[in-house]
Amino acid sequence: MILKVYDTLSFMNEMKVTPDGRSTRWEKHRQEKREQLLADTIRALRKHGASVHMDAIADTAGTSKAVFYRHFTDRAGLWSAVVARTVEYIYRHLPLAPRPTTPLPRLVHDLAETYLTLVDKDPAVYAFVTTTPDAAIGDGADPVVTLTALIGERLAQLLREHGFEQRSDIIAQAIVGAIWAVTDRWVATGQIKPKDEILAALDELFTPYLNSETSN
Repeated sequence: MILKVYDTLSFMNEMKVTPDGRSTRWEKHRQEKREQLLADTIRALRKHGASVHMDAIADTAGTSKAVFYRHFTDRAGLWSAVVARTVEYIYRHLPLAPRPTTPLPRLVHDLAETYLTLVDKDPAVYAFVTTTPDAAIGDGADPVVTLTALIGERLAQLLREHGFEQRSDIIAQAIVGAIWAVTDRWVATGQIKPKDEILAALDELFTPYLNSETSN
């Protein structure tokens, strides 16, 4: 019997493609290897600093640069992967859950303190992530914009929950932008100033305004 065209297409559409066991195992292995290489990259950053070369990263991982390029294409690809992991890690650890009984100045203080603490733990990783490599410029991957936008959107929701009906988005981005700018400067100057001094300055900046708005 000769199948007509529509019969052939119908037959092919009814065929179900099931994942091959070997390909599934290989994909799992590839993901695990990729995660291990990212962990090794972060170890290399902690050891050698943000300007670490690919040779040193590969040496820390006990492998070759070719293995890294196989998984990340180039240094810019590795940078993008480290950015994604770092942004997710920072955002997940920030105190952004609803706390309706906590005063807004306390919420902002806790946000700033946690952000500074996370950066203080890994300043080399932070410096690496916030320094976009030439090959990645213009591709839309800006970790600062990505992270501050995520935090700002969540903080705006918290502001609205505390009675900010207007300008919550602007105020949230102003707060997040100030925290980021101060932190960035703190890292760039070698974290000389005590963290408590920076937090006190941020409190002085935002507490009067937040208290006046929530009391109206």
